[in-house]
Amino acid sequence: MLFFTHIQQLGEIVAFHLKKKRQTWLNVIFSRRFQVALIGEGLLVGLLGGGVVTLYRLCLSFAEEQMRSITESIAGNWPYMALWFSVLLILMVIVSLLMKFEPYTAGSGIPQTNAEVMGSADMPWYRVLPVKFVQGVLVAFGGLSMGREGPSVQLGAVSGKSSLQNSQA
Repeated sequence: MLFFTHIQQLGEIVAFHLKKKRQTWLNVIFSRRFQVALIGEGLLVGLLGGGVVTLYRLCLSFAEEQMRSITESIAGNWPYMALWFSVLLILMVIVSLLMKFEPYTAGSGIPQTNAEVMGSADMPWYRVLPVKFVQGVLVAFGGLSMGREGPSVQLGAVSGKSSLQNSQA
């Protein structure tokens, strides 16, 4: 939905310039002000999305390293292994509660992002961003296999959505 409102606002800017200055549509599109605004928005979205995804990937790597060191240190020690399995059960409960809290975080994230772009979904970025981030780190800490690309795409998309919504406010 945000994408279409953003396009609508750009259309209103173009219509304003066409009425006011009697310019052609191409003159408005290729105007310096319009180009600078688009470049600025692109830089903001790219920097914010790239920063969030980079931090996410670093946190995943750290969580995996911690999981490996824990499992190596408790190998063969049955009481500690039982304790580790209870920690894994707690992680499972936390992740499932997070998915119930924000259903858009279930799955890889690419179908949800496609639905957002096509306008058939409206992900609340302020909930999806922290929940997906925490879910991914907890799952990596638990040693589960997960792809990094899908969650990274979704995190980048909701980061971009947040920057555009905040810049329009």
